[in-house]
Amino acid sequence: MKNRILLKGVNLSYGKEAKDFKNRMFGNTGFLHLKDINVHLYEGEVLGVLSDYETLFYLKEILTGTLNPSKGKVKSSGGILSLDIMDHVKNPFALSFFIEELLEEYVSGKAFGQKIELLHEIPVIRNNLKKKLTELSRKQLAHILLEISAVIEADVIIYTNFYEHLEDLSKFQSIVNMHENKGRGILLLETEIEPIERIANFFTWVSYGQTRFEGSVEQGVESYNKYLQQKSMIKNTEQEALFDLEWKRHVYEDSYYGDQYKRLGKQQVSVLDNINIRKIIITL
Repeated sequence: MKNRILLKGVNLSYGKEAKDFKNRMFGNTGFLHLKDINVHLYEGEVLGVLSDYETLFYLKEILTGTLNPSKGKVKSSGGILSLDIMDHVKNPFALSFFIEELLEEYVSGKAFGQKIELLHEIPVIRNNLKKKLTELSRKQLAHILLEISAVIEADVIIYTNFYEHLEDLSKFQSIVNMHENKGRGILLLETEIEPIERIANFFTWVSYGQTRFEGSVEQGVESYNKYLQQKSMIKNTEQEALFDLEWKRHVYEDSYYGDQYKRLGKQQVSVLDNINIRKIIITL
């Protein structure tokens, strides 16, 4: 791992105002999804971020520039390839068209045709070229996106929740390691600890929209397992309601969030309002 930062997010926060006017009138003003999250992805680093999918979704959208944060800044060096199976499950286009559209964003000239031919030789791609993405299983999509990522030379590659849809983690690990050895930054956004423990070399755990741990993978796994052990001791709904209550409340504790997120301003918009034309073409 080198010292050059490829992707940096500083004090990233994001909240959404409740859509229903009645809820806002009665004090249910919205929800803060991210609070003061910091991301520093270095050249040749595999950074694993563990959280629930909704939190990871907002973090991914902000880091790729699709969604503006309520607070904080993002700075990147070079191109970013962001892959999430759930972005494509409703894509009505044929796989062949999808692959060409995606590769055109990153590859040009003679290399474009060479990479297309290379991908068409892979069975899971060759056997499904005429099928719409909506006709493919999530397992197939995960495998296809993984193969595509192997031929794209982006500076930063973001894989969101791949482990859930992959049977063979070793293939995933080999492609990630290949990018790592070439000095690229890899961000693993995962809902389970296993791929992070096996593949990542730095770990961030985001809980209730806040950074709960940041450091070595070994220490992070130990901290997370202790949390799971404590959670497993819950015996009834009363204990469940009280479990982690202090951490849940902490998200709104300081004065900035007390003032700014009790009622989010109308300048906050939905994810769809910020989607750019490139994303529409690729994920429609």
